Amino acid sequence: MRYAIRIRKDSNNTYLVTVPDLPEAITFGETMEEAKLQAVDAIETAMMARMSDREAIQEPKGTGRYYVELRPAVAAKVALWNAMLQQGLGKAALARKLKWHLPQVDRALDVRHESTLGALVEALKATGNSLSISVSANKHQRRAA
Repeated sequence: MRYAIRIRKDSNNTYLVTVPDLPEAITFGETMEEAKLQAVDAIETAMMARMSDREAIQEPKGTGRYYVELRPAVAAKVALWNAMLQQGLGKAALARKLKWHLPQVDRALDVRHESTLGALVEALKATGNSLSISVSANKHQRRAA
């Protein structure tokens, strides 16, 4: 998941960050790099709030000069959450389908928890979905001499 972010120098000499696709995600950093790192945290916090409010999390659509990339597992967790909402499937019902304890489902949905790929594949399968992965060369990485 790649989110566009807007960064502007604030009046107190920090960098203010907003996220067009998640208007509630607002943060700042002392430097441009810190602002980008804080943006990831703000996006994850906004996602967790939306899950808590039982709201869908839309795919990012914004464009801009700056972007932050979330971990692939976060995309899988968001897909799982959205599938559960579409199906009216609560956490307890998913736990029963998977024969998991409720804390396992909570961890599978927690965007800050390092869930195993196997657990996410299994949970998505229980909602009638599958997980596919693609690998591509990093265009910005320099080749070794």
